[in-house]
Amino acid sequence: MRLMMNECDIRVFVDSIKIDDNGCWIWQASFRKDDGYPLATGLGVGSMGAHRVSAMHWVGDVPFGYNIHHACRQKTCVNPAHLEILSTVEHRAAHADDKKGATHCNHGHEWNDANSKTYARPDGVVVRSCRACNREAQRRRVAARSPEERARRNALRRVAA
Repeated sequence: MRLMMNECDIRVFVDSIKIDDNGCWIWQASFRKDDGYPLATGLGVGSMGAHRVSAMHWVGDVPFGYNIHHACRQKTCVNPAHLEILSTVEHRAAHADDKKGATHCNHGHEWNDANSKTYARPDGVVVRSCRACNREAQRRRVAARSPEERARRNALRRVAA
């Protein structure tokens, strides 16, 4: 779907940006709490990523399942000249080099042979997984189980043994 903003919406949108030295249109309004991406509200779209609104209005149709790629690598940029519409596979490939050479995972655990697992997903993409993060996530999942669920699982283990 191509988004066509009216003159008033465009004025509100443009008033929400600041142009930096690199030509990026840095979004100054609201941001999504979970990932820090710019958030446009109103403008006839409800609530949507400001970079997506910019791409849909100035770049073109964004098919379902496609991603908006920031060629400038600045996630708060909404300059349509810096935005590309990519498939998920193309978007992943564009970011493949972002973590090459990383020595630690996103949570600070060191990447080494004992702490990392590398495997190929069904779609053929090779990923690296942090064993320490996986252990912590498993502990949180187990701790979140209700007493009834824990009892049920323990009973199943006793039967299987």
